Amino acid sequence: MLHLTRNGLVRRHKLGTPFVDPLSDPFSETVLDYAYNLVAGGLLGEDCRLHLAGSRAGLFERLVEANRGCLPKRRRSAGERESERLEAGLKALVRQRKGKPRSPAEPRPPVPRNLDMTSEMLGLSDVERAVLQFLITLDRADMQALFDPIPCEGANDPAIIIATAIAQPLHKVEAALRPKERLVGSGIVQLTSHGDLDDRVTADKRLPMMIPVRELEKASFIDEFLPTAPGATLTPADFPHLADEMEIACRLLGAALQERKPGVNLLLYGPTGTGKSELARVLAKELGTLLLVAGKEDDEGKSPSPNERLTSLMLGNRLLGGNRSLLLFDEMEDLFRSNPLSVFLGDQQQDERLMSKQWFNALLETNAVPTIWISNRIRGVDSAFLRRFTYIIEVGDFTAGQRRRAWHKHLGSECTVSDVDISALAQRFRLSPAHIGSAVTAARLAGGGTVERKTLEAILKPAEKALTGNKAMPPLFQAGKYMPEVVNTPVDVEDIARRLEKWQPGDGPGVSLCLYGPSGTGKSEYVRYLAHRMDRPLLVKRVSDIESCWVGITEQNIANAFEEARKDGAVLLFDEADSFLLDRRSATRSWEMTKVNEFLQQMEVFPGVVACTTNLMDTLDQASLRRFTFKIPFQFLRPEQAERLFSRTLEDLGGQGVDQVGGATAQLTRIPNLTPGDFAAVTRRLKSLREVPSADQLLRELQTELRVKEATAGKIGF
Repeated sequence: MLHLTRNGLVRRHKLGTPFVDPLSDPFSETVLDYAYNLVAGGLLGEDCRLHLAGSRAGLFERLVEANRGCLPKRRRSAGERESERLEAGLKALVRQRKGKPRSPAEPRPPVPRNLDMTSEMLGLSDVERAVLQFLITLDRADMQALFDPIPCEGANDPAIIIATAIAQPLHKVEAALRPKERLVGSGIVQLTSHGDLDDRVTADKRLPMMIPVRELEKASFIDEFLPTAPGATLTPADFPHLADEMEIACRLLGAALQERKPGVNLLLYGPTGTGKSELARVLAKELGTLLLVAGKEDDEGKSPSPNERLTSLMLGNRLLGGNRSLLLFDEMEDLFRSNPLSVFLGDQQQDERLMSKQWFNALLETNAVPTIWISNRIRGVDSAFLRRFTYIIEVGDFTAGQRRRAWHKHLGSECTVSDVDISALAQRFRLSPAHIGSAVTAARLAGGGTVERKTLEAILKPAEKALTGNKAMPPLFQAGKYMPEVVNTPVDVEDIARRLEKWQPGDGPGVSLCLYGPSGTGKSEYVRYLAHRMDRPLLVKRVSDIESCWVGITEQNIANAFEEARKDGAVLLFDEADSFLLDRRSATRSWEMTKVNEFLQQMEVFPGVVACTTNLMDTLDQASLRRFTFKIPFQFLRPEQAERLFSRTLEDLGGQGVDQVGGATAQLTRIPNLTPGDFAAVTRRLKSLREVPSADQLLRELQTELRVKEATAGKIGF
């Protein structure tokens, strides 16, 4: 006689569920009836002997033992093997029931109640419920062993096997497994076209863990697949660059919820860390509705797979249609890497793309619950998919002003970081408010409750590189050190900055500035100051960023620069713009004219602020000059400006003999053609040498700088 040993049955199979002790197993009697029906239906063949081994033998041993009372008694013949004895018992059992199938026994509580609840939520028929119950048991080790020898190659084999096991008409099981019916349509059951039975028809792996749970409720069932997103920590005011888009999105989603309109999908895309998830939460908060996330981490903290998230999404559309809820599907780009959509379609690998496209298009057109999709990139996403999104929002980087507000918010009222330092951090580290909050928390812990800029920078530098792939931007502009009073120009540049501070783009073209004059007179620095006053990012493009040796690429790069600035709401600066605006009357090649034409056409329709700097005003195309709103000359420092900048530089360097500045500046007035750039060059040199200069030493350094500049004036090369 065979003995049931747990060691012989307890093992983990590919879905990870172990066989359990029959005494505590709610499905112990149910699977015995499945096994009997397969034997009675002849799916194991007329001769079962080859199949009675290992875990399979243990299952049939249990079946024979459970029915021993109704079997005729027989003596064991001499030399009879265990498999032969077991085979005889099975044949006797089939003869005793005249080959009729059994209705599978109900599992033990609480499984029937939980299956009834699931069936009610999904609207399953009795046959569909029976199929689902069978599939939930299919991942057990004994069931795996039972079905291993049964061939499952034909298109209809899965339905035949399942119909035989659950004692239901074949045509009803076939109908239950159709892709558009409730089991597959809800995502709870998935189909593929190849492999064994447990490959071709599978229930979501979360079900075997949930269905036996006592006191399972609808809310906890739904939460397992569709957890509620965390509450929003930001407000619409934190997304001023998306104010118009958010207004449209709120109206769109609100109307869809009110009218129960199917096929409403909002796509948010943009680089990592730009606040897409937080934006989705803000939209839900503004609408006063729940935001449910498709997919939930498991107990080990592992993220759900694309298949599991699709199951959750489909289940949400089945369960929540008509409810005032939104669905959120994150990392949409994962769907287009290995085409996981095909698991719902039973399609061949070679046709995955075509069928996946058809299925996904249908989903976007018929989903019952308004859905927010999030993607870090849409490159490679079929345009047919993109056309079916109701509304698409590109979520770009947060502006320096937004990051500055986030810094103030997370640092709180008892902030120990100065406003100047906060501005520098906001400009230098292009991270989202969530990352800023994490950095403040870490710095506060590391500093024993005190937050310092040095600690924040140490935390943020590797984070910036890890999250964006780039090193943190060096502080290009320090508002506290900029001196507009040392800009020598006949135009009131401070008044221009003040007037443009509240400027917003309208329906017509924007503002353009041409800043011209000698090198080092502060043209580019003024544009940085202007961007700071306007609380806008600065996008700098140099000749190396634009010029290309390939025909047409220079023009394309010019167009891309304007488009990038438009999307980011940035002030666009073309340094040394004379390369793009050379007088077309002297052009000898066609591309010399086409790049000027492209630049002027883009500038005419650009709705933002664009600035061009040049040292060669006389070489610019005359038509381009007429198109600039402001033409501002920058000149060498006046004596009083040079004196003021000298005193400030010496003070910043911690210079010695500050009280002797008056004597040094008397000689300073005799140095011609000084610029703020000369002072900046000397400052960098002295700081690199870690020298604390006297007034006389600073004066000598400036004189040296000027001699070098004069010696190299007009020369080309090294």
